[in-house]
Amino acid sequence: LFVVVPSRYDAFGIVAAEALAAGKAVVATIHGGPPEFVPHGVHGLHTDPLRSVAFAATLEKMLRAYPQLQKGAREYARRFDWSAIAARYEELYGQAVR
Repeated sequence: LFVVVPSRYDAFGIVAAEALAAGKAVVATIHGGPPEFVPHGVHGLHTDPLRSVAFAATLEKMLRAYPQLQKGAREYARRFDWSAIAARYEELYGQAVR
Protein backbone atom coordinates (compact mmCIF):
# COMPACT_ATOMS: atom_id res chain seq x y z
CA LEU A 1 0.00 0.00 0.00
CA PHE A 2 2.57 2.59 1.13
CA VAL A 3 6.16 2.61 2.41
CA VAL A 4 7.31 3.61 5.89
CA VAL A 5 10.90 4.79 6.39
CA PRO A 6 11.28 5.25 10.17
CA SER A 7 15.06 5.84 10.20
CA ARG A 8 16.61 7.82 13.00
CA TYR A 9 19.17 9.05 10.48
CA ASP A 10 19.09 8.69 6.73
CA ALA A 11 21.62 10.68 4.70
CA PHE A 12 19.64 10.53 1.45
CA GLY A 13 16.83 8.03 1.73
CA ILE A 14 17.17 5.76 -1.29
CA VAL A 15 14.33 3.56 0.04
CA ALA A 16 11.96 6.54 -0.01
CA ALA A 17 13.11 7.52 -3.52
CA GLU A 18 12.59 3.97 -4.79
CA ALA A 19 9.12 3.86 -3.20
CA LEU A 20 8.14 7.08 -4.99
CA ALA A 21 9.51 5.65 -8.24
CA ALA A 22 7.28 2.61 -7.71
CA GLY A 23 4.28 4.92 -7.35
CA LYS A 24 3.93 4.55 -3.59
CA ALA A 25 3.28 7.27 -1.05
CA VAL A 26 5.86 7.46 1.75
CA VAL A 27 5.81 8.03 5.49
CA ALA A 28 9.31 9.44 5.95
CA THR A 29 11.40 10.35 8.96
CA ILE A 30 12.03 14.01 9.71
CA HIS A 31 15.69 13.13 10.22
CA GLY A 32 18.24 13.27 7.42
CA GLY A 33 17.54 13.53 3.71
CA PRO A 34 13.96 12.36 3.08
CA PRO A 35 12.28 15.69 3.98
CA GLU A 36 14.36 17.29 1.21
CA PHE A 37 12.67 15.29 -1.55
CA VAL A 38 9.53 13.69 -0.09
CA PRO A 39 7.06 16.58 -0.27
CA HIS A 40 4.98 16.54 2.92
CA GLY A 41 1.29 16.39 2.13
CA VAL A 42 1.91 15.89 -1.59
CA HIS A 43 3.39 12.40 -2.06
CA GLY A 44 4.12 11.56 1.54
CA LEU A 45 4.03 12.55 5.17
CA HIS A 46 6.85 13.38 7.56
CA THR A 47 7.01 12.06 11.10
CA ASP A 48 9.37 11.71 14.03
CA PRO A 49 9.92 7.98 14.59
CA LEU A 50 11.12 8.72 18.12
CA ARG A 51 7.67 9.99 19.15
CA SER A 52 5.47 6.89 19.08
CA VAL A 53 2.12 8.68 19.48
CA ALA A 54 2.93 11.11 16.65
CA PHE A 55 4.25 8.24 14.53
CA ALA A 56 1.01 6.27 15.00
CA ALA A 57 -1.07 9.36 14.20
CA THR A 58 0.89 9.85 10.98
CA LEU A 59 0.25 6.23 9.96
CA GLU A 60 -3.48 6.72 10.57
CA LYS A 61 -3.42 9.91 8.50
CA MET A 62 -1.64 8.06 5.69
CA LEU A 63 -4.31 5.36 5.65
CA ARG A 64 -6.98 8.03 5.12
CA ALA A 65 -5.01 10.16 2.65
CA TYR A 66 -3.20 7.44 0.68
CA PRO A 67 -5.28 7.62 -2.52
CA GLN A 68 -4.44 11.31 -2.92
CA LEU A 69 -0.83 11.08 -1.75
CA GLN A 70 0.18 8.28 -4.11
CA LYS A 71 -1.14 10.07 -7.21
CA GLY A 72 1.70 11.36 -9.31
CA ALA A 73 4.43 9.85 -7.09
CA ARG A 74 6.01 7.95 -9.99
CA GLU A 75 6.11 11.04 -12.22
CA TYR A 76 7.53 13.14 -9.37
CA ALA A 77 10.29 10.57 -8.74
CA ARG A 78 11.48 10.90 -12.36
CA ARG A 79 13.08 14.20 -11.26
CA PHE A 80 15.65 12.08 -9.39
CA ASP A 81 16.48 9.75 -12.29
CA TRP A 82 20.19 9.89 -13.14
CA SER A 83 19.53 11.02 -16.71
CA ALA A 84 17.42 13.94 -15.42
CA ILE A 85 20.08 14.86 -12.88
CA ALA A 86 22.82 14.70 -15.54
CA ALA A 87 20.82 17.00 -17.81
CA ARG A 88 20.42 19.53 -14.99
CA TYR A 89 24.17 19.43 -14.27
CA GLU A 90 24.96 19.97 -17.95
CA GLU A 91 22.64 22.97 -17.97
CA LEU A 92 24.18 24.33 -14.77
CA TYR A 93 27.75 23.91 -16.04
CA GLY A 94 26.78 25.45 -19.37
CA GLN A 95 25.49 28.55 -17.57
CA ALA A 96 28.68 28.80 -15.51
CA VAL A 97 30.88 28.80 -18.66
CA ARG A 98 28.97 31.64 -20.32
